Amino acid sequence: MRTGGSTGSPWAVLVAWSAQHSRLVVFAWCAFGVACASSLLGLRIDTSTESFIRRDTLEWQRYRESTELYGSDEFLTVAIIGAEPFSRDALRRVRALSGELEAIPEVRRVDSLATVPLIRRGAEGDLRLDAALASGVPESSADLRSLATDLRRDLLAPGLLFSSSGRDFALNVHFDQSVEEEPARLVDQVEGVASRYGAIVSGVPAFRSAVNRVLRSELATFVPIVAVLLIAVLFGVFGDVRPALLALSPGVTGSLASLGAMAATDTTLALSTMILPCVLVALGCAYSMHPLAAAASVAGPGRVVAMQAVSRAVGLSGVTTALGFAAIGTVRLGMIQDLARFGTLGVLAVTLATLTLVPAIAAGWVPRDRSSRRVQRVADFGGWLGRVVSGRPGWVVLFWLATLVPASIGVSRIAVSTNVAEWFGRGAPIRDNYETIRKELSGITPVNVVIESRDDQPVTRRDALAAMARMKVFLEEQDSVGRAVSVTDPLRQLGRELNGIETVPASPDVAEQYLLMLEGVEQLEQLITPDRLGANIMVQMRGNESTEIAGVGRVADRWWSEHGPEDYRADFTGVMYQVARSADEITTGLVRGFALALLAVGGVLLAVLRNPRHAFVALVPNVVPLCLIFGAMGFLDIPLDAATVVLGSLALGIAVDDTMHVMLGVREADGPAAVEGTLRAVLPALAISSLAVGAGFIVLGASSFVLVGNLGVLTTGFVVLCLVADVTLLPALISWRP
Repeated sequence: MRTGGSTGSPWAVLVAWSAQHSRLVVFAWCAFGVACASSLLGLRIDTSTESFIRRDTLEWQRYRESTELYGSDEFLTVAIIGAEPFSRDALRRVRALSGELEAIPEVRRVDSLATVPLIRRGAEGDLRLDAALASGVPESSADLRSLATDLRRDLLAPGLLFSSSGRDFALNVHFDQSVEEEPARLVDQVEGVASRYGAIVSGVPAFRSAVNRVLRSELATFVPIVAVLLIAVLFGVFGDVRPALLALSPGVTGSLASLGAMAATDTTLALSTMILPCVLVALGCAYSMHPLAAAASVAGPGRVVAMQAVSRAVGLSGVTTALGFAAIGTVRLGMIQDLARFGTLGVLAVTLATLTLVPAIAAGWVPRDRSSRRVQRVADFGGWLGRVVSGRPGWVVLFWLATLVPASIGVSRIAVSTNVAEWFGRGAPIRDNYETIRKELSGITPVNVVIESRDDQPVTRRDALAAMARMKVFLEEQDSVGRAVSVTDPLRQLGRELNGIETVPASPDVAEQYLLMLEGVEQLEQLITPDRLGANIMVQMRGNESTEIAGVGRVADRWWSEHGPEDYRADFTGVMYQVARSADEITTGLVRGFALALLAVGGVLLAVLRNPRHAFVALVPNVVPLCLIFGAMGFLDIPLDAATVVLGSLALGIAVDDTMHVMLGVREADGPAAVEGTLRAVLPALAISSLAVGAGFIVLGASSFVLVGNLGVLTTGFVVLCLVADVTLLPALISWRP
């Protein structure tokens, strides 16, 4: 199992020292594990939308300012799907449900046909500003038809509070406090009330709550599954449960270090960092496989020397994997940077534990290999493969080059997505509810156009109001926009009922008179500021696609710059717009992070191999499989998202593990049979370590989150391809020009 490295290297010295001071090493790691485990009690799990957003930009600052003026744009939509237009049963449910939802202490208001004023003329010609269902559901058919007519003429309710067919009704629930603080409890309360009325619930808080629930469940399920899989694999290799359990210790230690550091720094566990325990446990098994296999192959004092022989490759593999995690930090999204920081820490802890804790115990505890026959078969296959590849290196290289042609086509087809709804697979209730509300009503994704005065001019000036009214119409003409609402809607409706002319007020004074009539209407708080220096156009998008949201933002900004009064500025904003803008960071972050990882890993290879050509040859078997994986993403319509953006940097750091063992083995062996001898020696350990890493990631493929599942499957495929490339393409390149 010798794969290169000198017993005088720092890695080898660390192994020897740990074996000599085994009790001290074991005690130190146990104390460290207990300290980390005790801090886990303070670990919080959350999926705040802010973690997907760059918070160091002017756009983010303006969004936060807008929420202070107009309140949070995160609300829940409760929908009643009816069978007939304006049925009494559906309307009664709307009224009763509104009352129950308003009774929830944290609910600030509920916008529905039972609460939002309907501006209309009464039977005696008087102006009415009460809600459509304030007095109950009309009993007579004539009154019900009259109410339906008034509702369809209203400038606010259609699309927002009821569908164009009149069968479906929406109740928008706004909270007193920020839903970022405790979305799960509030959403559970709303869903509990809604279920009694046969209503469905969706909205940004509902998605966050669902993500939190699944995150907790999968975190508690996946780690034990990975552990059981790895124990089964290693038991099959060693024929003894003790080395299998020992192989888990570095990964468990690294996981405790990573999660403990998150708890100590008050960093919440999010979608990105949930993968760390599975990944670190798998990496720990992969790394520890090499010293364990080396120790199991000999007896007595020779075990320490055997483990020293593989220590250099293990240490360098840990360094490159840590560099891969660190490179992810160039993606300027909060949750990705958390993954970079704590992933790097976890990998370093795994590597240190592999080179200290494992030798300290394995030197006197690991039994002799009981599976030599199985290992020998794999070793014999490695020798045969080495002879074949080194005999026909040109054909092997040509085959791998040919695979890059279709891969390049697939890469050109990769799309970028930040669609939160697509985090869940089809058939998931949270996604089905979203799709139903999106189709039947006017959409559910909120964004805003904030109008602000540049020089203390009121937004109630006629030219400003007229521009907002035209902009509202322009926005609703966009295919991806369901509805847009501005303060001009109630003002125009008052003008129609009072003067018979549906137009904006002629002056700020008239506008102020109209606004006084609407005093006490809570919904106005989200449309205009008390000092009249700012206004907000609320827009509901039909979908969550980042390209659509960003596209509407661009056309809105352009429209106002061309048609809006110069005394006013318009900013397209909203929490989902900020999330959509992160799509650009995902694209640039992938390229930037991968380039940095490539440079860092290449630098390590150059420092170790001391030959630019050798370093380049070592990189090729890792870059080519990555190109194939990205090509497959394009053909399979798997987008770049908040999870797969880390694939390049993360996978490159992990995959160099196998390359290190092959390259260092060939360099140490040297001579005509170097490739054959190296593959015979290292293939058993490489196959098992790749199986361990693959097992850790393939479990993630079963995640309810599509983006986490995609990352798990793709990384597993990459690990397999890299193993194949390291035992075919790499030996071919070495043999082609020795």
